[in-house]
Amino acid sequence: MNRPLHLRIIVFYSEGRWMAQCLEHDICVETKDFHSLQKLMEAALRVEQNAHRASGQHGLDGLPPSPQLFLQMWNERSIFNELGKAAGVSYEMALYVEPSSPADNAMSASV
Repeated sequence: MNRPLHLRIIVFYSEGRWMAQCLEHDICVETKDFHSLQKLMEAALRVEQNAHRASGQHGLDGLPPSPQLFLQMWNERSIFNELGKAAGVSYEMALYVEPSSPADNAMSASV
């Protein structure tokens, strides 16, 4: 399996925590602080890649994709979008906000 050149990451608010879930590989981070979410995901991508290299695998090969639910969330994402690069992999981060969810208030409070 070849490593994707571009990863998609969905960001959402759940039970008082901000979550970032990669779609192509089941990698997820969570925090109470929205502003640290991107750095945490970049660190997780680097750690996962280093661990796979140490075990003789290429990049993130061997990690399964995320559950289908996250792809559905991606397809309903908002216009918030952040591009980045970590560990040699480019990514796009997008925000999913459930209609009339507490994320609306949490986003306002954390920005």
